[in-house]
Amino acid sequence: FLAEISAYLQSNAKQIFTDDFVAAPIRKTSLNDTTRETLCRFRASESVEHIAASRGFAVSTIYGHLATAIEAGENLDLNQFLNAAQQEEIATAFSKFGFGNISGARESLGNKFDYGVFRIYRAANARK
Repeated sequence: FLAEISAYLQSNAKQIFTDDFVAAPIRKTSLNDTTRETLCRFRASESVEHIAASRGFAVSTIYGHLATAIEAGENLDLNQFLNAAQQEEIATAFSKFGFGNISGARESLGNKFDYGVFRIYRAANARK
């Protein structure tokens, strides 16, 4: 067995992998029923707050459903959630803390926006 490995290594070029490799995010192919229901209601022009109240969920949960929908490939316009100035604020915060640190970005803006709004912003920008 070791002889086979040794022979392979001698006859094949050494592979070098860079440290800057970033795997593509895994795209979910389907939505669960509760996320799909939230998406349908949002597309029917119900507000996030109304959807949350009528379904007995927290507003942040509804934002989370919509972020999941965007991550799964659904098209939602970021302007439905944030105006240009708000998008710029969040972009600046993410530029300082990175997309992986929503808590740091959110705290840097004094928790001005719901955590779910940051998830939506991140998901929308990952698709660009």
